[in-house]
Amino acid sequence: MGRSIKSWLEDTILQRTPIFQTYQKVTGQTAPAASKSASPVLVLVNGDWQPAVVTETAANGWSTVFVPDIPLIKSGRLYCFPGEQVRKLNCSLTDFKKQLAVGGRGSQDWLEKVTESKN
Repeated sequence: MGRSIKSWLEDTILQRTPIFQTYQKVTGQTAPAASKSASPVLVLVNGDWQPAVVTETAANGWSTVFVPDIPLIKSGRLYCFPGEQVRKLNCSLTDFKKQLAVGGRGSQDWLEKVTESKN
């Protein structure tokens, strides 16, 4: 009974809440099609490049980006950035999350593969 209440709550109320949808995308707790849209990136925040995850990109080039707290990657901040402040990383979201959870150890692999093109 507890699971059915939880499922009903998620399906009828929480799924209509943008922050819940973003949380599910970032944490990978969604259907496979939805989680494929999330991609690891570096974003320019106040002059510093931060590891982050793009949750959506608009047609005009702006992206909704989740910048996780490290090492607690399930919490963080949500920003909107123009394309010139976003650089895609050539790594899987799973590997990216694992490296963030251990304080960035192993990040040289994806830092060497930062794409030069804008998001």
